[in-house]
Amino acid sequence: MRILLYGWDTSPRLGVPEICDASVSIIKKMGHEYVPHKSKVICAEAIGFLGYDNLVDPLAKATLKEVEEVVSKEDVDLILTSYAAPYAAWSKERNGFLVQRGYELPVPIEHMATFLYKNLDKLKFKELPMRILLHDGCTLGRKMGVVEEPRKVLAKIPKLEVLNFDHPELYVKERNLKPWDISACPGGWLDFTLPELMPYVASNVIREYALPREVDAVVSTCGNGYHAFKAGVKHGKFPIKAMAYANLVDMALEGVE
Repeated sequence: MRILLYGWDTSPRLGVPEICDASVSIIKKMGHEYVPHKSKVICAEAIGFLGYDNLVDPLAKATLKEVEEVVSKEDVDLILTSYAAPYAAWSKERNGFLVQRGYELPVPIEHMATFLYKNLDKLKFKELPMRILLHDGCTLGRKMGVVEEPRKVLAKIPKLEVLNFDHPELYVKERNLKPWDISACPGGWLDFTLPELMPYVASNVIREYALPREVDAVVSTCGNGYHAFKAGVKHGKFPIKAMAYANLVDMALEGVE
């Protein structure tokens, strides 16, 4: 299988090129080939979530044209991303918001968590003695409902302890809130609007919700969330790690059986 890695240019721009490295490593361990998605309109889908509706259609058309060209040229079978916005926009399976507007990618798109989950019976993991706090990307968890998939993959990793956010001030019995509903946002989207504020927001989330749990790392299922947590750890000089979901899985993944 040839896989187009979507968000290839986004990760270096955000200062998290390690997401690309982990994604490539996972794909190779699973016996597939990869093609980097080098885009002039980097993850333009995010513009829709920021309220710029008038820009959505022209950027969607530009993105679709780019993707169609590379899929045809490189004989791509699948698009894979570690970012929530592209998946939430283009997933036909989950009726993404660009699909609702009449746009459709030439091949299916998967988020790293859904891709791994659909191949879970083939994956072989080694022990990973870590205690982590799992952060559900806002768009991925609350909007798209991708919540069980990342947890079921992590449950297969021996000696990995996964904790969910504890956000007691949001406990309202009638709402039946789940862990993915109460994952405090580290402010990843502030990078587009108020980048100076993002490290403060993220460090506050870490201080309030991660440090008291005595975890080794806070792990986000969205690359943008990880980007914020990484900045928060650096800003607060905290003795824990921030990790992207792909990087954590890559540490434990040995290959396929």
